[in-house]
Formats: sequence, structure tokens, C-alpha cells
Amino acid sequence: FLFDWLVIFAILLNSAILMILNYYPYDPANKPWENQLQERTDTYFITFFTLECFVKVIAQGFILSRNSYLRDGWNWIDFIVVISGLISLALPEQGSLSFIRTIRVLRPLRTLSAMPGLRNLFNTILKSLPG
Repeated sequence: FLFDWLVIFAILLNSAILMILNYYPYDPANKPWENQLQERTDTYFITFFTLECFVKVIAQGFILSRNSYLRDGWNWIDFIVVISGLISLALPEQGSLSFIRTIRVLRPLRTLSAMPGLRNLFNTILKSLPG
């Protein structure tokens, strides 16, 4: 229970930091504080989310058992976010792989996998959309 709330807090904090990023052009020598904060905390968040994924895989199994980690579609989002984060740590500032950093925008969706009630609300909203 405490672990779930810690994960939700980390997701919300990480989402807030991503939300305040400055995307306007700036002088690299005078980087905005928002971007410095994101660069300083990104490694910690990626590490925390990787540990969370690892704990869940140990507890539930990876893919073979009936209730394993990757049998839940929402955990696929978590897994993709974690893998993309690890790739961005391993290959920093690779211009050809910069699209991997854009996967960070999926991090707020991780709250849906952490909170089943919110997931049900999101699914209901999606089903109510026309088309």
C-alpha cells in the first residue's frame, strides 16, 4: 500500500517537472532552471521506475503466468517508458535517437496503471467518445 502511494507520488512529481520544462530556444550556456531541474532529476526517476518495474516483475512474473506483469496492457506502457528511459540514459544526446526522449510524455499515463479507479474512469471516457 505504501509502495503504491510512493509510486503515485513519484509519477505526479515527475509529471510536474516535465510540465514546467522550457521548450523555447535558449543559450546552452544559460540553461533555464526548469531544464536544469529536469536533467538533475531524470536519472533518479528512471532509476526509481526501473526498480518499481523490477519489483513488480519479481512479484507477478514477467509474461508466462496468467497474472504476470506484461499480461496487463497498462503495464506495457510502464515497461515501454522504463525501457525508453534506460535507453536515453545509456545513449545520451544521440540525435538519431532523440525520439526516444519524447516517450517521456507517456509517464503521466502511468498513474492509470497505478490507480485502478482512475483507469476505469479513463476507459469509460474513451468508450463514450463518438466514432
